[in-house]
Amino acid sequence: MSVQTFLDDKSRTWELFDAKVSKHYDRISDVISLGLFRRWRKALTQQLPAGESLDILDLATGTGAIPFSLLEGAASRINSIVGVDLSEEMMDVFRASAEGHPHAAKLDIQYGDATKLSLNDNSFDAVTMSCGLRNVSDHHACCEEILRVLKPGGRVIFLEPAVPNTPLLKAAYRTYFRYVVPSIAGLVSNPTAYRYFCDSVEAFMQGPDFLAFLNETGFVNGRDISLTLGAVRLYIGEKPVSNG
Repeated sequence: MSVQTFLDDKSRTWELFDAKVSKHYDRISDVISLGLFRRWRKALTQQLPAGESLDILDLATGTGAIPFSLLEGAASRINSIVGVDLSEEMMDVFRASAEGHPHAAKLDIQYGDATKLSLNDNSFDAVTMSCGLRNVSDHHACCEEILRVLKPGGRVIFLEPAVPNTPLLKAAYRTYFRYVVPSIAGLVSNPTAYRYFCDSVEAFMQGPDFLAFLNETGFVNGRDISLTLGAVRLYIGEKPVSNG
């Protein structure tokens, strides 16, 4: 199946994460990010809201990289993490990794669609989503669901790859992700998934456009944090405390 198929129909992107991709996903992520993905996950953890006994929802949870990173950096402040994804193959890796984990009791792994969550209103102190929003079929519906399940004053934190703004870095980025990354991934995984990654990142909103989108969908106090010379960005917004 071609990359364009998935760009045209985002409801099928979960099909990219089959058993071949999921088995090597975390290792390839570390390799192609030059080991920086761990640092980016730590930066996300540092943006969790203040407080204790936090209930967190992680969307596009995949193999559990974000929940495990959250527990590594803030387990004492976390009551629970619900991880939701459409790829059973990715979640199988997550479930296997969770077995025997010291904080396994705090994890709840669920099959689900980020645009149609079967979760209660006002349930979570924070929602995280890494490399996921650009892959959903309806960005607005996803953010409306996030607003619904967040507690008033709760925080959403998106981690999204981005194309650097400076011409030299942009050219290097495109060369690396268009040609080098699919070649590396093709050795053990599905190169189509990583060609899709490059094309979808370049086509997706970033910077001021992303913040305007958050404001449009009802979040307040939107801000972004540029990481690694603009190759990755954190976008942060909050659910209004009241509608008044």
